[in-house]
Amino acid sequence: MKNKFFLFVLLTVLLSGCSMIEHFIIVNESASDITIEYELYDPGNRFPLFHDSPTAYKISKSGSVEWSTDVELKDTDTADFSVKMVLPSGSALVIGSLMNQTYGKYDQVFYNDRYFNLKTMKIKKGNIITEITPGTFDDNFKKKSGQMICKIK
Repeated sequence: MKNKFFLFVLLTVLLSGCSMIEHFIIVNESASDITIEYELYDPGNRFPLFHDSPTAYKISKSGSVEWSTDVELKDTDTADFSVKMVLPSGSALVIGSLMNQTYGKYDQVFYNDRYFNLKTMKIKKGNIITEITPGTFDDNFKKKSGQMICKIK
């Protein structure tokens, strides 16, 4: 009986510490820099999916994010809840995250007061501008290996 109780406690502790994170990532696979601008709704007391302090990382030759290799970027938009950054070629910008839930679509019901807080986004590559709104988000970001990724080629 003690062994079963010990096993139950051990499994409970191990499994309760697990958490899943899905990141929202823009990957620049092109040969040139791209400009990313986006505006977010004020989160108030809620937990937003998208961050106004994104982080950037190098991408490997296979196209995966190298989480241990940061890329230093500067936000040139000083307004609250707005971001404007130049993302170098071969880099990925992590603009948001969703913990302990799977992203399905922008208007899904999220747990624990989480919400889709993206107002608008523009991705500029040369003369080409891709405009993303909540309604077109799922057309541009696709799930790959548990991450929501928008690839710019």
